Amino acid sequence: EVGVDRIVVLAADRSVVRWEGDRAGKAVARLERVASEAAAQSRRVWLPEILPPQSVGEAGTVFGLALAERGGEALGPTVRGLAVGPEGGWSPAERALGLEMVGLGEHVLRAETASVAAAVLLCAGRSQHRAQGAVGPVALPA
Repeated sequence: EVGVDRIVVLAADRSVVRWEGDRAGKAVARLERVASEAAAQSRRVWLPEILPPQSVGEAGTVFGLALAERGGEALGPTVRGLAVGPEGGWSPAERALGLEMVGLGEHVLRAETASVAAAVLLCAGRSQHRAQGAVGPVALPA
């Protein structure tokens, strides 16, 4: 609804839900239906791309993600996507990937709230970037 271009389902080390096999396909199909309905309601011209489950390392490398983390730095202009973590937080291995840590505020947010907050911040940053004379689209995974 706020204008993200891409949604990547993350399979984090501490994820409670496991997106494997047939379950992953059904979940992605459901997310595509929800995205289609939300896009229609908000009068979007195009649908966001919904990608199947990927590890934090895979998605971080391919899409240049930063990790949303309480106490992280402010969202900077180089961040093109934010990964919202699992209930147990990022594992030591995921933290060791060297991805930037970005804060979403002083409080711990539920995954659903953090995802929306991340999307709004990224899309607002993209709008500001374009208003300052940037040329071309900016792809933002969420």
